[in-house]
Parts: sequence; C-alpha cells; structure tokens
Amino acid sequence: AAVAGTVACLVACALTIDGSLPNGLPFEGISLWSTALGIFSYLLTLLLWRPWKLVFLDIGCINQEDASAKTQGILSMGGILKHSR
Repeated sequence: AAVAGTVACLVACALTIDGSLPNGLPFEGISLWSTALGIFSYLLTLLLWRPWKLVFLDIGCINQEDASAKTQGILSMGGILKHSR
C-alpha cells in the first residue's frame, strides 16, 4: 500500500510539474494533487488488496500415466506437503 501511494504521489507530482494537472488553488504554487492521490491510492490498496493463495496441483506434480509412479507420488504426498510453504 505504501508503494502504491508513493507511486501515485510521484506521478501526480510529475503531472503537476508538466502542467497536465492544474495548480492547487487557492494555495498558489502548492499542489494538493500529490497528497490527495497518494492517500487515495494508499487507502484503495489497503481495502482491495487480496493476498495470493498458493495452490498445490497434485495432477501436475504426480505422474498420472504410470500407475506405480502415481502410487509412489500419492504415498509421498505427506512428505511433500510437510515441506511445502
């Protein structure tokens, strides 16, 4: 969230210097765009961020063609899951 807020703040600052965003009236010479967009994107990121969920796909990790390899893979599933994150 802090990174998103900082990036939004820097983009707004660059756009204000470039003249794409208007200067902050009634405070002549001071732009509030950077602060407003930084806070907005920070809060938006905090509200909408969803952590990634790790998934173990046994069909992709265990040989499905060879019956003996598949049995061996299923039997060692406990050790695989124990050492996974």
